Amino acid sequence: MKKFLTAVLLSAVVFISACSPQHTNLDSTTQENPISRVKIILLGAPGSGKGTFGAMLSTQLNVPILSMGDAIREYFKSSSDPKAAQLQGGKLLDDETTIQILKKKLLEPQYANGVILDGYPRTVAQGLMLDEALGASNSPIIINVHASLNVIEKRSAGRFMCAECNAIYNLYFSLPKIHDKSLDSGKVTRAQMLARDNMCTCDHCGSKKFYARKDDTRKVILHRYCEYRKNTLPLIKHYQTYPAFFTVDGNCSISLLSQQAITLAEKLRPLLAARK
Repeated sequence: MKKFLTAVLLSAVVFISACSPQHTNLDSTTQENPISRVKIILLGAPGSGKGTFGAMLSTQLNVPILSMGDAIREYFKSSSDPKAAQLQGGKLLDDETTIQILKKKLLEPQYANGVILDGYPRTVAQGLMLDEALGASNSPIIINVHASLNVIEKRSAGRFMCAECNAIYNLYFSLPKIHDKSLDSGKVTRAQMLARDNMCTCDHCGSKKFYARKDDTRKVILHRYCEYRKNTLPLIKHYQTYPAFFTVDGNCSISLLSQQAITLAEKLRPLLAARK
């Protein structure tokens, strides 16, 4: 009888164990670490042209681009989290919140085969955190887009986006192909353009609705540039020791920026193939 009861109890334990939910961990070897999808990191001050260059490079390499700024804005769009107020002032979020937003975004299926990451990391601490997550044998390709403060200010003052697909344009440097000819004079301000209907048609989706970011003001731009010099320049120096570090001239015209994307893509294809 005692042996029978022991056997029954053991069977019950085995049954309960089999039915219990199994907990997983992102660091487990049986589950993919989403950070491993980061293949290329884009660096550069806000307004340096890295977003535009990233889109060009994405097209050349057929690798999707993930804007960390867009991911953070999307995350807090319908949130009452007080941390959202930091975005309006141009301040950086804490590292833990940022990395969790990144991990969640990277799990989306469009990034399964790799991603160009724009806007992260921004500090040495974030860079080291990313290095640890990627592992020593999987260091990313680093691209630094450099531009002067004068160019950055003008670009930021003229930047606007398509309300449907978020394609980036600029009142002074890169208008949509179909636009009101009055915009060619350079005398129409961004606010005036956005206040009027049918001034532009998006090259990508055909939308006639556009918007400017609330944080694209001179005060915020200068604050972000100071943050960039304080936090990101040391990160760039850290990355300059990496075997795959490239610098792009962001002061040039759109056509020359495009040519740089074509030339760099040729160099990157074999490097990306080796990282698969």
